[in-house]
Amino acid sequence: MAFFEWKDSYSVGVASLDAQHKELIKIINRLNEIEERGGDLAGVLNRLDWYVRHHFAFEESLMRGAGYAGLEAHIAEHREFERWLRSGRFAMRTGGGEARDIGKIINDYLKDWLKNHILVVDMDYKEVLAVATSRGASMAPLIEELIATLEEAQAAPSADAVAKALALARDIERCAERVAKG
Repeated sequence: MAFFEWKDSYSVGVASLDAQHKELIKIINRLNEIEERGGDLAGVLNRLDWYVRHHFAFEESLMRGAGYAGLEAHIAEHREFERWLRSGRFAMRTGGGEARDIGKIINDYLKDWLKNHILVVDMDYKEVLAVATSRGASMAPLIEELIATLEEAQAAPSADAVAKALALARDIERCAERVAKG
C-alpha cells in the first residue's frame, strides 16, 4: 500500500502541475519502500533530481507568465530545496552515512515538503494561475511543455508520459476555452 495517496484537496487547479505533484508522491512512496525493504536509492535520487529541475522550471515559468507576486520568494524556496538535495546526494556518494539512513532523511524531508510547500505555499498561486489561464496567459509554457513531453514520450513511450501529455493538453484546452469565452 502506498504511504501517500493523492487527494483532490492537493490540486493547484492546473492539471499538468497536479500530474507533476503526483509524480513526487510516487517518489516519496518509492523512498518509503526503500526505507522499509531496501532497494536502489541512487536510482530514486536520480529520478528526484530530474523531477526537481524539471518541475521547478515549469512551475516557475507558469508563475512568471501569470505575474505571480510571490515568485521571487517561491523561487528562493525551490533553490533551497535544490541545495538540500545536492548535499544529500553528495553525502550518499561520499559515504557520509548508510544509504538507508540517508534515504530516511531524504524521505522525511520530502514528506515535510509535500505537507508544507505543496499543500500550503503552492496553494498561494492557485488563484493567480486560475485567472491567468482564464486570460490564456499560461498557454505558452503549457504548449512548450506539451511539445517536450511528446518528444520525451516518442523517445521512451510510457503510461506516465501519455498521462502527462494528456494533462497538459487538458490545461491548454481549458485555457483556450476561457479565452474564447472572453
